[in-house]
Amino acid sequence: MNIKRLLKTDWEIIAGILAAVGVIILKLLHLVDAEIMLTLAIVLLAGLFLRELRREAVFDHFAENLNQIEASITELTVHYADQGSTLITPSTMNDSMRAFTQRAKGVCVFKHVSPFMFSKDSNFNAFLKPMLEHDTVSEVIFIINEDEKDDYNRYVKAKIDTCDGAAKVAEVIIAENPDGNGIIAFNCGLAEGFEALITFMSEPFMVKFNERWVPKFALHVLPDSEVAKQVSDNVRKYLAFR
Repeated sequence: MNIKRLLKTDWEIIAGILAAVGVIILKLLHLVDAEIMLTLAIVLLAGLFLRELRREAVFDHFAENLNQIEASITELTVHYADQGSTLITPSTMNDSMRAFTQRAKGVCVFKHVSPFMFSKDSNFNAFLKPMLEHDTVSEVIFIINEDEKDDYNRYVKAKIDTCDGAAKVAEVIIAENPDGNGIIAFNCGLAEGFEALITFMSEPFMVKFNERWVPKFALHVLPDSEVAKQVSDNVRKYLAFR
């Protein structure tokens, strides 16, 4: 039997049914009297009632979390829309990142974007390989934490070395990430045309997968927007480490 199906089985109901059947059989065999049957029936009903109460409590907690997530997303959407940026949701994440990658030009920076993201060949081929092959991209720079070096070498560098345009990739920059957010940007260092995607490294905007955090939402910073200059200055600060 499938393990997942087994775990989803409602064992409390099955146990209740088996207990009820057992009591009926005992009654038919005249091994228990009516008073004991009534007591067992009350216990079974009480157990089912408590089970439903637990389910209701879990549902209320889940609904509360959903409301908090919805409120956070709405607040972010309104806040950044006023500043020329848009929130990318899970349903459009892949398409938005592909379109962003196709527009890439100049110096491209992956600042504190989890190298594990590129463990899937499909992600590497869709979001990084085109930057290496585009004539419009002059350089690709990765900025990572010290504890991400192994993941970078395994999931990123090993694949980059097999691509045309591998020479565009600069030596990785090791720097801590105090704000906790990831940035993918192009046209870095230029006064105009800077564009970026920001990933939020906190719940509910991330999901844990294989003990690593993976983004579910991103903020698209549009060129020449109010936020663009702030993010550009943030990236430029890290490039000074070279």
